[in-house]
Amino acid sequence: MKLQFINPALKSYRKIIRNFDCGTESKGNYLYQPYDMLMLSSQIPREWNIDILDCISEKLNPDEMFERINLFKPEVIIYAMAQST
Repeated sequence: MKLQFINPALKSYRKIIRNFDCGTESKGNYLYQPYDMLMLSSQIPREWNIDILDCISEKLNPDEMFERINLFKPEVIIYAMAQST
C-alpha cells in the first residue's frame, strides 16, 4: 500500500501550522512538525510505503504539490485541513 500524508500548499505562501483541530499562522521563522501526521504514521503497518509531503515547510506551490503527488502515485492520501482566521 502506498500512503501519502499531505500538509497542503497555499496559493500565497503563509506559514500555517495545522495541528489538532485548528490552524494558526506562525509568527516566527519556524514551524512545528505536523503533530497529527506524526501520531497517525505510528499506526501504519511497516510494510506500507509512506511519503510525507509538507508543502508548507518545503515552500511548494499548488502545482508543485500536484507534481509530487503524481510522482509518488499514492493509493491512499491523508490530507491536513484547518480553518485559520
